Amino acid sequence: MTQQLTQKSDLYSFGIVLLELITGRKPIEHGKNIVWEVKEAMDNASDPSELLEILDPAMGWGTSLVCLEKFLDLAMSCVSEISRSRPKMGEVVREIENIIQEAGWNLNSQFVVFNLSSFEKKADGLDSSVSFVHFRVQGH
Repeated sequence: MTQQLTQKSDLYSFGIVLLELITGRKPIEHGKNIVWEVKEAMDNASDPSELLEILDPAMGWGTSLVCLEKFLDLAMSCVSEISRSRPKMGEVVREIENIIQEAGWNLNSQFVVFNLSSFEKKADGLDSSVSFVHFRVQGH
């Protein structure tokens, strides 16, 4: 660990947050690391339905197993041990948008909108394009 904050370390933290949202677990719970737990479950699963045991049941993934697998793959790419293997935040936002579109989710008032600004280094400075990630909130 370099103890330095970079775009790649921010991406790792974002991956942890995604895993927390998907699983409903803390990053370290009962001495178990969320990344290792999810990786082990994914390695042992022969199809997406076998991943249901690690998911937060409040998320209601039942009919969206393909999307679940894609969200897990995305989160795991963000927490890759090799920082240069992690995607850029702009790529993560685009993938989340693609997953939402592919799922055909109707993004209405049941969803809370979190505004994510992606800041990618470009020749002319920072790109501060705004994208939206939608997370379902139960009971609203």
